[in-house]
Amino acid sequence: MLDENTPQSQLMLAVFLCRLVPGLNMDALSYVAGITALSAWRFCLASFAALLPYTLIVVAAGQQLVAFGSDSLAIVVIGLVAFSALAIVCKQHWPRRTARTKPGLEASP
Repeated sequence: MLDENTPQSQLMLAVFLCRLVPGLNMDALSYVAGITALSAWRFCLASFAALLPYTLIVVAAGQQLVAFGSDSLAIVVIGLVAFSALAIVCKQHWPRRTARTKPGLEASP
């Protein structure tokens, strides 16, 4: 557990590693870092260093999509939207379907 005697470098490493984890709530991490003794410049440096690889990957992917041309870009965007919609529909439909197939959960008349 982190206390107020934790060295700045360990707090900075903790922020760096937490920023590398995709899906982790960035607001919660910023709040926790704000109540520790971590200095602002160290927090900014760790955040920048951890988010830089993701930023470069997104920029490179965007450049490749633009290089394909507008027709290919439109197809990719439509495909991503369709895949996202399919994932959302499956996520909402899947729990209801499995609940109906479990034994003992039949509806009583």
